[in-house]
Amino acid sequence: MVHRPRGESNRAEACWLRILTLHRPEQYCSVDQGIYGHLTRRNLAVLAAQRGDREATTHLERLARIHP
Repeated sequence: MVHRPRGESNRAEACWLRILTLHRPEQYCSVDQGIYGHLTRRNLAVLAAQRGDREATTHLERLARIHP
């Protein structure tokens, strides 16, 4: 979330993609589960759409499957 306002789209995308490889910690259950799934996918879809990238569709389809 810090990288996008700075115009560092590539760094933001790399961070969000890394988040998708992580698992929700059991120790800190107050962390919003969406960070590990639908919220991150939405951010990736928005970023891809702004670039005019077809990957936006892929992210939106995955988003619809995990968070209808």
